[in-house]
Amino acid sequence: MLATISRVDAMPAALHASFAAGGTSPSVMQGMAVLLADDDPHVRSWLRRELEDSLASTVVEAADGGELEDRLNERRFDLVVSDVQMPVATGIAVAQRLRRQGSDTPFVFITGSTSGALRACVRRLGRAAVLAKPFEIEELERAARRLLAGCG
Repeated sequence: MLATISRVDAMPAALHASFAAGGTSPSVMQGMAVLLADDDPHVRSWLRRELEDSLASTVVEAADGGELEDRLNERRFDLVVSDVQMPVATGIAVAQRLRRQGSDTPFVFITGSTSGALRACVRRLGRAAVLAKPFEIEELERAARRLLAGCG
């Protein structure tokens, strides 16, 4: 079971404005804590490097849905980037449990197979986006900025 995670109610105005405007200033995005969950170690390695360079100063990894839940129980994250299909639990199932507990932590889901049903499920979650693999890191950055600005 996921622990209740306290909600951050206010984003500093300068940070909100930068994200909303699509800003990529490293100084604005420094200090973010990102949880990265994917069962493919090559994908995790590539995304970790890219996220550390572009979005975050801290990236924590999870290799499956069980580890994703464990990491979410350990601390609060500013953003979760998660594969959809993983052993133990899907990224969607973990996000749904988190939402039922009142968390609005933003999720960017990455998947090899998108469908209308998956996109509808992600929309219902709120504060979530889905990207089809393969994708460019800039797509992930744009999705993260929109979600962090509360526009998704």
